[in-house]
This record gives sequence, structure tokens and C-alpha cells, in this order.
Amino acid sequence: MMGHNAMRGADKKSFEMLARTCAVSVTYGDRAKLVRQMVESVMKEGAACIILVDNASSQATKEELTRLQRELGDKLHVVTEPSNLGSAGGYKEGLQKAMSLKGLDYFLLIDDDTILAEGALKSLIEAYLFYRKKYEKGKDEFAVTGFRSARRYFGRISIPSVRSCLFIPNNFRGFHVLNFLPTPLKRRTSWYRRMMEDCLSYAPYGGTLFHRSLIDRIGYPDERFYLYSDDHEFTRRIVQECEGIIRLVVESELIEKEPSCYNTNHSKYQKNHQNGYEMLYYAYRNRAYLDARVTCTNHGLYNTNKFIYLILLSLKLFLGGRMQELRFILRAISDGENGLLGKK
Repeated sequence: MMGHNAMRGADKKSFEMLARTCAVSVTYGDRAKLVRQMVESVMKEGAACIILVDNASSQATKEELTRLQRELGDKLHVVTEPSNLGSAGGYKEGLQKAMSLKGLDYFLLIDDDTILAEGALKSLIEAYLFYRKKYEKGKDEFAVTGFRSARRYFGRISIPSVRSCLFIPNNFRGFHVLNFLPTPLKRRTSWYRRMMEDCLSYAPYGGTLFHRSLIDRIGYPDERFYLYSDDHEFTRRIVQECEGIIRLVVESELIEKEPSCYNTNHSKYQKNHQNGYEMLYYAYRNRAYLDARVTCTNHGLYNTNKFIYLILLSLKLFLGGRMQELRFILRAISDGENGLLGKK
């Protein structure tokens, strides 16, 4: 059991880290109410300040940001963009601003529709200090991320299994024939051993905490992705390029105030969003880029997984009367595999 002196020492380190933690977020459109809830939760959790990128938001959102600036003073830094840079460009701008500020060494990325549950930031910081020491990792090769039970890829987690947040080499959109192996055979694979440690291959932006030196090493989000999988591409560099670790912290809960498209089937999402097909395009294109050009080590196995996935997808679309989507999806996949990124 940890002694009183050790406990006080740990609390002191946590407090010092909290005082040097800056939240970074991106907003767009008409999301005034969501932004306020997010900002208030971050301030309540004790972050030193927030950098909020205004990605060409609505007039109502801009007015809310002005009110928040009056209330918070220099604890809220708003970076205004004349056009929507997408999540990739927005977080890049936000992180560049964070890197320019002195005395802020730790960055917490958080979505504008997400709030921190009580004690979430404290749990995240304590986990960062504990696990970085446990894994003997430098500040430039380690990150922690909070738990979002509403997300499908987190909701499927049976702790400590984190299969859904692993890039298994040669998978296609998360599908891999290895998933059907008996558990005794899975245990022999390196990705399964990582899974049992709650170590991820990537993480969403929201809830991910790291030291500024990580940016010096892996760079900023790639704005060519524009929307979708840009967070996966950014955070996977921690693991693939630094041989670092992203540790899931289930004690640090993040609550999404708006349903994510990850929890909505695409046909329903398209009915509610005029740009639904555009979002579908980025989702398939960008993930295909990662699967084919980043994690693929065996083209035969990759193509096998892709073939089976597309057969199953075609059957699902046919039964749902949505075959018109298939050609659109296939073009997006082709663009991704050929490296045709950028805003469309």
C-alpha cells in the first residue's frame, strides 16, 4: 500500500500537471449550446485554459464564444478561421496555438459535443503519471485517452479487450479473418497481447492527453484527411513511428451530448444531413488510405479481407434497398488506396 508521503507526492505531481494542462477543441456550424457545456466541464475539471478553434461557425455560435471569452478572460483562446478546415485542419491550428503558449506542457484534445464526467481529468492525469512510469516511456512517446462508452468501438469493449481500437495489420475497415480464430491461437499474436494491456493502436481526438514534446516528434494532424480517420492517423504515429503507447483509461469517462455518426447507420445519417454522402466519402476514403498504405504488410491477406468485407457490405446494401451507395463507396475506397486525399 502506498504510504502517506508517497500519496502526497503523487497528488502534488498531479496538481502540477493539471496546472500546465491546456484543452484544445474545434467547433463549427450551430453548436453554441454544446460548446458552452464542453467549456464549462473542462473549466470545472481544473484545466489551465482552453484553445477553441472556430471553424467558420454560425453567428449564434460566434456570439456564444464572445460571451464565454468575457466570462473566462485569458483562460479561453479563440482561433477564428474564415472557412471550415475540417477536423484535421482545425486541430492542427489549435495545437499550433497551444505550442506557442508558454507554461502549458500538456494538451487535452476534446470534441465540442463532449463533456468530462466528474473527476475525469484527474483520473486521466493520474493514469498518465502512473502508466508512463510503468511502461518506462518518455514524454514524447506516450499518451492516455479517456473512455467513451457511447462509441460503438468503445461500447463493444469487454474490458480489458480493446480489439476495436487496434490496427491489426492487413485488416480492411476493422475486418480481419484473424478475428475468427480460436482464442488460444489469438493469444500468440502481438496485437492480442497489446489488447489485453488496454493498449490501443490509435485513439480519437476527444479525451486524448499527451505532452507537447510528442508534437515535436510526430508532427501535427494531416489536413489532407479533412474529415474522418484524421485522428486515427495522427495518434497511430505514436505507436508506429515512436514505438510508443496509447493507454486507455476506463476510469476517465467522457460523455457525448450529441449522437455520433459512428453510432448511426449511414442511411439515417444521410437523411438528417445534406452532406451525408460527402461524409460517407471521407469515412471510406480515409480509412482505405490507412488500411492500404499504412498498416498493410501482406497484399494478399489485405485483399482477402477487403473482398469478404465488400461481399458482406453488398449483401447488406442490397437487402436494405441501398445499392446506389455501393458505387459511391467503391470510388471512395479506390481514391483512398491511390492516395487521392484532400478536401473534395
